[in-house]
Amino acid sequence: MGSDYSIQVKDKKGIVSYTSLNGNAGAGGSVVEDATGTGTQTNFNVSSTPSAIYINGVYQNQNTYTLTPNTVIFSQAPPFTSIIEFVFG
Repeated sequence: MGSDYSIQVKDKKGIVSYTSLNGNAGAGGSVVEDATGTGTQTNFNVSSTPSAIYINGVYQNQNTYTLTPNTVIFSQAPPFTSIIEFVFG
């Protein structure tokens, strides 16, 4: 049985700019794009359609957001300083 791991790349301010999770999901694992909630922003640009979204580690039901080709639109703005994870793959 393989082990789980994650790799995060942070910018100079300590903000996560890239995350890769293996989670035993097979070759390459999943890719995650992170964003930080402002308390007012509801639209977030993403590179493609995410397969799951988490806010502060809590899975978001699909009825809490809508998807367009490169944008996730939340029905309510994620809380200020919350970590939003868009999972692909």
